[in-house]
Amino acid sequence: MLTLTIESAEGRTDTILIHEGDDPTILAEQFIATHGLDQDLLQILSHQIRENMEEVMQKHQSMDNLLDRIDESENLDTQNQAALPCQ
Repeated sequence: MLTLTIESAEGRTDTILIHEGDDPTILAEQFIATHGLDQDLLQILSHQIRENMEEVMQKHQSMDNLLDRIDESENLDTQNQAALPCQ
């Protein structure tokens, strides 16, 4: 889950909770309707939501790749230790 904080020109802040699989356009439409904002903001807000979702997904992929490499390294270490002759 991602929390996107939106700050208005008047200094008010509110959040949009974003879950995996959410549609950025629908989230933006809901936010605009809830706050009575101008529909002209739809494209800008949905673009901002999409960018934040993509950024988080890239970070998760990087973390997953790092964890996979760590697991592979630990497995190699275990295999190498098992292959060493006992003295």
